[in-house]
Amino acid sequence: MPKHQNEVIIDLHLEALPPNGSNLSVHEKHEYQLWYFRQRMQEQVRYRGRRIIVIHGKGQGILKRDIRRILSRDYAGRVEYHDADFSRYKDGATLVIVK
Repeated sequence: MPKHQNEVIIDLHLEALPPNGSNLSVHEKHEYQLWYFRQRMQEQVRYRGRRIIVIHGKGQGILKRDIRRILSRDYAGRVEYHDADFSRYKDGATLVIVK
């Protein structure tokens, strides 16, 4: 549940995403998560002041690294990001604020 009225949550856990087939390889699942993230970001980046919580999970940090690489490369100057509330998400989420 979003904490702020102007907050959107993008949960990238596979079980939270729309079904796309259960027989995907690990690489294909990762690519699907990145594709879904890009789609949702395109929808949200037009709303200045929007707070986006991207839940990527802790895992090995690969998805988090790739999400932040996309944010730095594709949204440079349009968003700022940092770790989301640790008490709520531990190391498993990134807070993105649309400028």
